[in-house]
Amino acid sequence: MIITSAPQGQKLTPYRLNKDNNKVYKITDKKICLACPHYGICTTSPTGRTISRLLKEEVRQRLETQYEESPEIYKLRKQKVELPFGHIKHNLKVDSFLLRGLKGVKAEASILATCFNLVRMITLLGVPALVKELNAC
Repeated sequence: MIITSAPQGQKLTPYRLNKDNNKVYKITDKKICLACPHYGICTTSPTGRTISRLLKEEVRQRLETQYEESPEIYKLRKQKVELPFGHIKHNLKVDSFLLRGLKGVKAEASILATCFNLVRMITLLGVPALVKELNAC
């Protein structure tokens, strides 16, 4: 993927990964940078302009624009989806998983979600109505 990121529209191409695992893009020919009228403002490096971006920068930018376009969806999500996780973490004091591995964590999360849903149904319907509903199935 080629990124245009210099003031004069020069192309920056992938160069390497840095120690933070970010992609580093560099101008192909340093002579272009040294001859540019923006040299000294854009970069002062004698090897030319380089920038680093996250590996998933395009995904981050897409999600950021999606968030800016519809903040009401995220407000609704905070009301609906975050409630169970907040309740499980804060009220039930479950701040980490006890089991190791993806299979164990999925099983533990399923048990926590099932318990949360049962308690929620008991709160909304009451035990007799819940038992009646379950027998009807």
